[in-house]
Amino acid sequence: MWRDGLTVIALGSTVENRAPDYLTLDQATADAALDIHEAPAQTVPTVEAITGKAPVLLLGGDTIIGGAQNRIINLTILLKATATTAIPVTCLEHGRWNRGGRFTAARPVDHALRSMVAQQVTRGACGPARPAGSASEDLFAADQFAVWEEIGQRQVRAAFNSPTQALHDVYER
Repeated sequence: MWRDGLTVIALGSTVENRAPDYLTLDQATADAALDIHEAPAQTVPTVEAITGKAPVLLLGGDTIIGGAQNRIINLTILLKATATTAIPVTCLEHGRWNRGGRFTAARPVDHALRSMVAQQVTRGACGPARPAGSASEDLFAADQFAVWEEIGQRQVRAAFNSPTQALHDVYER
């Protein structure tokens, strides 16, 4: 259903009183049913997800920590079971970029930042047509510099400076 900019998609089970036929990010990472890692060619706006036997629902605003940098998932995606999928993400820390390891689920970002990223992604996806040969990963990208600026402002308001300018450090503070 869609009305006034809000879309509602029913993702329930086809059998009454049965759990949904998919896992959430938290469930999938706890059960080792999802492996999120840097893509073979590391870039800020994309990570790679490999699912196990069940589909996995990633919600826009879910966050993953680890890897080369902590990231926010840019849009809601229902990942197919036993598949590898490129996931559009935005960095949530500015001062760290390393080989990193696997990602784990973390606290979702707050509503204001989730809304900011969603608006940026929507503008990019609904914007002017892209020239032939342009990177498809840019289609669902947020404005990375605007996100880093917002995190910087939050650090100022919190009177706290994270060594890597990580949003989750501000949340912990």
